[in-house]
Amino acid sequence: MKAEDVVQLIQHYRHDLLNHLQIIHGYASMGNINKVEEKVTEIISSYDEERKLMYLQAVEFFIWVLEFPYMYEDLRLEYDIHTEKSSIARSDIHITNQCKQLMRLIQDIKDEDVLVNIQLKVSNEIHHMLRFYLAVYGLENKQQLKTQLERTSFPFSISLINEADSIACSFLVPCDEKR
Repeated sequence: MKAEDVVQLIQHYRHDLLNHLQIIHGYASMGNINKVEEKVTEIISSYDEERKLMYLQAVEFFIWVLEFPYMYEDLRLEYDIHTEKSSIARSDIHITNQCKQLMRLIQDIKDEDVLVNIQLKVSNEIHHMLRFYLAVYGLENKQQLKTQLERTSFPFSISLINEADSIACSFLVPCDEKR
């Protein structure tokens, strides 16, 4: 990542933080303490997830997740990390490339001007393995994505999961336990 890219990411990040603070300030000025508490709780939860993401020690993946809202205009990513004692540093580049490849497939298939929500969950699966689970919501042609996923070669083998309201896939990644 070049210095200009880092500065741009920090500018976006700072802009988003200021937006959150302005919302909190607006609620506070109206005396709406319940909304202030809700928003602060939401922000704390978001930063806690970010901390867990950082603890995975996957620098490229961490940057990709932080850049996501600015790289993919019609895609929204929510993530949930259910591990704090695992490092995926040795698989970092492969995980990041696989996720980028998945997003390219989604972008190629989705209808223009349609917002697609992606939910990512990372959790301990078995000893020395983490499961990455991605559910894609709002895609009109789920079968087309399923077909593309079956035809595409990925660094980590993908399993498709039948969900009623989404198309989901998962893959296992080797990890090291931290002490």
